[in-house]
Formats: sequence, C-alpha cells, structure tokens
Amino acid sequence: MRRIFSLIYEIDIEKGGITSSMMSRSYTFAEHGHKIDLVTLDYKENYDQIERELKKAGRLHPNVNIINIYDYYKNQHTDIKIGVEQRNGYKQIFERFEEAYAVYHNEAKLETEYFNNGLYIKKKKWDESDNLLYVDYFNENMQITKREHFNGEYINKTVFFDTRTAKINQVCYTAPDGFCYLTEWYHFQTGASQGVVLFERNEKEAAFFKNKHSFHTHWLEELCEKETDPIIICDGVGSASKVNEMRKGLAKRFYCVHSNHLDYPYTLGSKVRKNHQYAMEHIKDYDGLIVLTNEQKDDIMKDFESNNNIFVIPHAPRRLEKLQTYEKKKNEFVMVARYHEEKGIDKVIKAMEIVKKSRPEVVLNIYGSGPGHEDYQQLIDDLQLDNVHLKGYIANPAPFYQQALATLLTSKFEGFSLAICESFSCATPVISFDVKYSPRELIKEHETGMLVEPDDIEMLAESIIYLYDNPEKAIQYGQNAKNLMDTEYSEDRLFERWEEVFEMTK
Repeated sequence: MRRIFSLIYEIDIEKGGITSSMMSRSYTFAEHGHKIDLVTLDYKENYDQIERELKKAGRLHPNVNIINIYDYYKNQHTDIKIGVEQRNGYKQIFERFEEAYAVYHNEAKLETEYFNNGLYIKKKKWDESDNLLYVDYFNENMQITKREHFNGEYINKTVFFDTRTAKINQVCYTAPDGFCYLTEWYHFQTGASQGVVLFERNEKEAAFFKNKHSFHTHWLEELCEKETDPIIICDGVGSASKVNEMRKGLAKRFYCVHSNHLDYPYTLGSKVRKNHQYAMEHIKDYDGLIVLTNEQKDDIMKDFESNNNIFVIPHAPRRLEKLQTYEKKKNEFVMVARYHEEKGIDKVIKAMEIVKKSRPEVVLNIYGSGPGHEDYQQLIDDLQLDNVHLKGYIANPAPFYQQALATLLTSKFEGFSLAICESFSCATPVISFDVKYSPRELIKEHETGMLVEPDDIEMLAESIIYLYDNPEKAIQYGQNAKNLMDTEYSEDRLFERWEEVFEMTK
C-alpha cells in the first residue's frame, strides 16, 4: 500500500476538468488498495458537506478524504467546549432587536442594521434557517472595520478591514473557547499575503511564516512527516513551487501538467504560459513530471532540460452512470464544456447557423456552466437559432453522450480532453478542432471521429452534416472509440502506468 496525497488549491461539487480527473484517479488508486487523500489549500466552511455530496454522487471513493489546511488546524480544537463567555455573548448578539439600538430589518436580505443615536453601528446577517452567519461593525464614517463569522454558538473567524481601502488586512481563526490558533496578515492596498502566525495552546512561542506560500509548504511537510514514504502528486498549477520547496527527501514529488503549457497560439515556439513557467524550469527538481500525451512530452523536451523524468500517463474516463438501454437520436449532437472563451463555443454556435440552412432538424445541446453563459445565449438569440440550446451544468453527462450521434469539441487548446474520453466511453464519436494536445492522439480520422482545422467554422459544419447524413458511420466510429477506451485508456491501464513510474523513481 502506498501513501499518496493529491494536491490542488480547491475542490467543489461543480468543478470539472482537473478536479474530475484527480478524483477519478484517486478512485482507481483506492480501489487498488492505496491510501490516498485529496489536499486543498483554500478556505471553505463546508468541506464536510462537499465530501459527502461527492461520495454520494459516486465521484469520490468512500475511502478517500478531503484534507483542507484550515480544517486541519481547526479540527485540533474540536474537543474544546464552547466557553461560557462565548455562549453568553452569542445569546446576546443573536437577538434581532437589542435594547440599546434602533434597528431596521430587511427580511428579503435576511439582514438587520443597528443604529445608536443616529450612527450606523453594525449589521447582522442570517441564513434561511435563522442561523446567525456574521456581524459587520462600522466606524463613525460608515466604514467597515470588522466582520465576525459564526459557527453555531461561537465566533470561528474574525476579519479586520483597513479603513483607507476597505480591504482585508487581518484574519483571526478561533476555537470554541475563543483561543486564536491562526492569524493571517494582508497588505492594505494590494491584498498580498504579508504573514501567517500559527499558535499552539501550550506553547508560548508562535510560528511565523512570511506569507501563505511558505505556510502552505510548512503544512505539506507536516502532513508528510507523519507518513512512511509518502508521495505527493501536485495537480494544482499554482502549487508547483510550494511542493518543490519542501525539504528534500521528505516525499516523492510528482507534478502533473493537465493543460497546454504554451500560450497563444498554443503551438511549439509559443511562449510558455506564465502559470506553467515555474514547473517547466524546475523539471529536474521533481521525481517526475507527468504529461498526458506523447506530443506534449516531445514539445517540452525540445524546450526544457530534464533528467529523463518526464512520463506520459493519460487519464482514464471517470466513472459515469450509463443507461443500460438507449437509442441514438440521430439528429442530436452534444457538447460538454465550461462556458468560457477558451472552449470556442461561439465557433460551434456559428457552425450550427450554417447547418440549419440545409439541415434544420439537427440540434446541438451544450451542457456546462461559466462566465460566458449570457454572451453565448445572446449570440444564439442574435442568430435566431432554435437548434442550439444551453442546458446548464450536469454532474453525470453519460446519458446525453450515449444518446447523441456525436460530440463536438472546439477548444482553443487542451491538455487531455476528458470530454473526448467520456464521449468515447459512451460509444459516441467526436468531431474536434485539431489543437494541441490530445485530439490527434485520441481521434483516428474516420475511425473514432473527425478532426477539423482549428477555427474553421465551415469545415466544422460540413463534418456535422456528414455524420448526420451517415449515421451508420457515426455509430461505427462510436464503437471503435469505446473499444479504444476499454483497452488503452482503462482504469487498469492508468494504474499500471502510475505503478511503473512509482517503481522507476524509487
């Protein structure tokens, strides 16, 4: 059994892409007997709920836990009872109407504002279950100075604001008895981290870290010190340097490249994307750099030095709940993607305008979520298209893949397209722009799908029409694609590839 930590900045229920592939990989490792947990660095009040929901949905293995840095230190005080002072203070502040103040209650916003002789003093915020969420405090100039967050009957976090900029300059995290175990400092103008202080109950000396970055590295070291031969797989691009700065020899360290490392136009010779620069320049420092395609490995080796420690391990499709019986809707195409400009959704909408002119019965359903929703809906409306529908986020896209004649992919770049893999696993072929990386390695022309020149809207429309006019070919391509997934990209193959790398880097 190996002890593995998989690191990413945050996890949430509706996160796809990297998060989905990471959870899918952890599921496979857990099924094969390894002890693996997912490690996060952001602050959320509800990681317990997120973990339960992901396990309930079958996306997270029952034996895999989410270990969050803030919960890690908070949980060291869970056996501490709420202090009398804290409980009495809560009872007093929980009252919606306080004798010393004139109040204005806004039921629609679930907020109450408090005034003392005309001065605005504070504001309380409740949830729909009448639980007190936080209290804001203001000075005589109506500038916010402090926010107290409540967890049940005690203050678990206090945020202090700089009155010049209204930006956060200090955050204190407290236990049920009022003991502050963690403090964060921020620059009053830029918001940059300027220090983290960690306190122990029985220690007079506090631990100081110059910023969150060094605090995160310290915590990762603390996790690994408790294990025998631990392995850290860094999945979050922003944490590459944090893992690299850990004490040498404490853990085996692998960095996974989940996306195209190249900037516009995303081809060999382009500049390296800023958020990938550190990882590319420090390949030699890691036990292994994991990429998802042979093409990307070749491109990286042309530009950067390594110690023969770049390994190709493509993803396996995540586990999806598939329909046992279904029929192909031969006029329906599907797309599963974030509503983001990187996914080129405007291109496929414009292609569907061309398709409609000769094949008005062809329909495209686009599943996802993101900042581009309004813009894409506006484009659909402007083009007066009744054959393109934005369907929103879905946790399980399998039935929609299965019933569609083909899946469309119009990204500007990819690392390794999970949409292609998931579509293939559902016996549905893919029409994709031929971008770096993965479409060309996965899609065999007129065997598992069709490749289109990037941004060629007319060629994309022609490919859609071709499969619509030849549904028997689309169905055969889909069967070929499923066979490819079942053999070369199965969970067993994923596990074998990782095990080979672990053994090679002992």
